[in-house]
Amino acid sequence: MGTLAGCSGEGDDSTDNDGEDGGTGDSEGGGTTDSEDGGTGDGENGEDGGTESATPQEETVLVGPDTQNVFEPDSLEIPAGTRVRFVWESSGHSLLVDSQPDGAEWEGVEETQSEGYEHSHTFDVSGTYEYYCDVHQGFGMEGSITVTDASG
Repeated sequence: MGTLAGCSGEGDDSTDNDGEDGGTGDSEGGGTTDSEDGGTGDGENGEDGGTESATPQEETVLVGPDTQNVFEPDSLEIPAGTRVRFVWESSGHSLLVDSQPDGAEWEGVEETQSEGYEHSHTFDVSGTYEYYCDVHQGFGMEGSITVTDASG
C-alpha cells in the first residue's frame, strides 16, 4: 500500500531541504535530492549509465502554480529511473502519498511548505503512484505518476 504515517512536527528526515545547500546526491541544479533510494548518479551500469540511456531523465511537477490548487502536470508517465522534481510555486501545500507499488519507498512531503521549496525523488519501481495535497485535496489537488519499465 505504502501510505504515509501521521505527520510529525519535527524535521523531515534529511530527504529534503529548502534547495539552498544542494542536499545529498547529485545536485547540479542546486535543488534537493532524495536520499531514501540512493539518489541519482551516472547510472548503475558504469560511467556512461548503461546501454539504455547515458543521461538520467528528469521531470518537473509544479506545486500550486499561479496560486492555483493544482499540480502541473497532474499526471506523468515516465520510465523507471526518472527523477521527478516537485517545485512549490505557492505556499501552503503538502505532497502526501496516497498509494504506490509494493516495494516503493517514496515518502512525499507531510508538512505544508512555502514557495520555493523543492522535493525530488527518483522513481525506480514500476507502477502507479498517487499523491495529493492534504490541505487542498477537496479542491481536486491530486496527481499521479505512472512508472514504466525502463527496458520496455
